[in-house]
Amino acid sequence: MSKRLSEADTASLAEAMLQSPLDTADLNTIQDAINRLDHALLVRRDPDEPWSPKNRQTAKAVVVIAPARTGKTYCIDYAVRHLSPLPAPLNEQVAAPFAVTAPSFFTIEELGRSLLAPMNLLPARALGAGMTMSRLYTRVGLKRPRLVHIDEFQRVLTPERVAPSRRQEAQVKIFSHIRDLLDLATWPLPLVLSGTRALQEVLERPDMDFIRERCTFIELKPMSIDNADDRLDLADALDAYGEIAQMRIGIEKKTDFFGRLILASNYNRGLAFEVCREAILLAAQVDDMVGPEHFAAFYARKVGCLPTANPFLASNWKLVTPGALFAELLSERGVKK
Repeated sequence: MSKRLSEADTASLAEAMLQSPLDTADLNTIQDAINRLDHALLVRRDPDEPWSPKNRQTAKAVVVIAPARTGKTYCIDYAVRHLSPLPAPLNEQVAAPFAVTAPSFFTIEELGRSLLAPMNLLPARALGAGMTMSRLYTRVGLKRPRLVHIDEFQRVLTPERVAPSRRQEAQVKIFSHIRDLLDLATWPLPLVLSGTRALQEVLERPDMDFIRERCTFIELKPMSIDNADDRLDLADALDAYGEIAQMRIGIEKKTDFFGRLILASNYNRGLAFEVCREAILLAAQVDDMVGPEHFAAFYARKVGCLPTANPFLASNWKLVTPGALFAELLSERGVKK
């Protein structure tokens, strides 16, 4: 059977689906919080004086908590990309927002370096934690980023070369630097911090009151097989992707299919959306309709399991152990399971 799409067309379709927003409650919640964070740029510390970089209220942080592959990074990126234009003359005085990932081998110096790099101000040699952070504070005041997103922020909880007995003390010091960025006199820096549940557990400690009071927390919950709203979100996503691909959806919404998809995705919304896209790409090679068989084929191709261990094929699918596809995709991306 001849291919319906060329490789170039398949790549274009994959990009189109990935860039298309899905109207979910998670996306709306994150977008609203980031918009409020951004609107605070306009609030003057002294209302009797004109707006200036130094005449701004101190900034706050939005902290997004969710398991891996829930879709938090996608939602944050979309919200930041779709911020409303700043009014003149602010738009000439404020730099574009940017995003970084917290260093996997975390130190305060590496955090500072990771934030200096997107501003093209990375020092040529190691300066030590104190000098690096001092340089960062100076450069933020000069560059004035509109907003910064730090992903995988739970990595700050296990800094390198710190004994377990001193880890709590080190965490307080790290978050003191974050508070300093929010309070920076020359340019209070709005932050979005995203990470796993471990991040919120640490921030709930009494010794973290000083930073928690400046944070807005958003927790994205995993999906549930029995949650009708979750199943509806996936059905809507599949319809939206099908429309982009100009393909028919050969799946009945009242069947157990979307429960199987939730299980196959280890209850992670972002991964479920990815499986929908991949199944459509697989079907689009030979047909103009996507059906359960394409989901089953994608799962089998990735996991290499027997039909009895494939959630899309097994008769007792609720007994299938979730997480196999999740672990395989993490392995492909070089992430430790």
